Amino acid sequence: MIMKTQMMNLNNGDWWPVVTKWSASLAGAAWALIEPAAPYLMLCTAFVLLDCWSACALGRRVARAHPEQAARDAGKIKSWKLAGVFSTLVEVYAVVLLAHFAQLCMPGIIGADLRQVVAAAVCGWQFWSYLENKASCNGARWAQLARKFLADKTSRHLNIHIED
Repeated sequence: MIMKTQMMNLNNGDWWPVVTKWSASLAGAAWALIEPAAPYLMLCTAFVLLDCWSACALGRRVARAHPEQAARDAGKIKSWKLAGVFSTLVEVYAVVLLAHFAQLCMPGIIGADLRQVVAAAVCGWQFWSYLENKASCNGARWAQLARKFLADKTSRHLNIHIED
């Protein structure tokens, strides 16, 4: 009888409160599942954005150092590169959340917190890329020493082939 009454209310246009209640319930359940991983997601996001910012700064440095070889829009954010940043963020979120859900399903099997391991790997990868960007096309002494261990991203980012 209750089901028939609810169906009649839905047919009369009173469906909005029901849909809102169910949507809020599902959103709350999803947030409750994801919320413990939120600090790791935010930290990884910050490192990805730091790398993006350093790549733009590298573009500006190259444009100043080699204006005849640099593209006119060097150092500016391009939509296709921004799409790559969002793609990286989606992949990072997927891996962190996968580790989070694996940790929830197997709490006692693995001695380490998988979310921390994955977040540390992502942050290390992005920080390494940040250091490569900062050392590229930089005349500072530390940058010259760092380029012995780091890749020079000048040509990779801007299609400029410079021999050091």
